[in-house]
Amino acid sequence: ASARYTKVGNKVTVWGSLSNFSDRTTSVTISMSGLPFAPANAGLAGTSLGTFINNVQITAVNVVSEAFTFVLTSASSGGNTIALQHANLTISSSAVKFTATYETAA
Repeated sequence: ASARYTKVGNKVTVWGSLSNFSDRTTSVTISMSGLPFAPANAGLAGTSLGTFINNVQITAVNVVSEAFTFVLTSASSGGNTIALQHANLTISSSAVKFTATYETAA
């Protein structure tokens, strides 16, 4: 994983990528922890895209506590949004790229 951020006032923008996944079978939600500043509120904060991800389209980045999760629309779930899981990855070189902006209390 690699990520960078910039902070202007109480707005933080984070961008980066996740890759080299060894787990491609479990239903564990893919997330990125260690945000540079704690978010003031949880919720949708940005966009994301992925490569080699099975039957899904990643549509958003969700800020939860001090971590990101990735929200996707799955063709197999009738177009409902669900969390991106390791089982959605098709090969070890699957990748997720993201950009998100959120407010911080500090």
